[in-house]
Amino acid sequence: MTDAIEAPRGVFAANLTPLGADGAPDRVRFVAHARWLLANGCDGVAPLGTTGEANSLSVDERLDLIEALGEAGITGSQLIVGIGCTAIPDTGGWPGRHSPSAPAAA
Repeated sequence: MTDAIEAPRGVFAANLTPLGADGAPDRVRFVAHARWLLANGCDGVAPLGTTGEANSLSVDERLDLIEALGEAGITGSQLIVGIGCTAIPDTGGWPGRHSPSAPAAA
């Protein structure tokens, strides 16, 4: 058995990051949007990337959202996670900080 993840293939769409009235990421709507994208023809989702709002979130908020996707069964070859941050130490710390229940950052 191996821990290798299949290379992503097909159509991946940017997953928006809904925010609540308090400005915090809304996990429930975030996962619902990812599920909607997958149910409507996408092969995978690309959270925290090109939509731009991720740079306004803390690393912990981002990790929490990725963990939410993992808990919902959206993992591995269905994800291309944006890990870029405006601070180099934050970007460099991503790969080692993922939760055991969440997929590894790409």
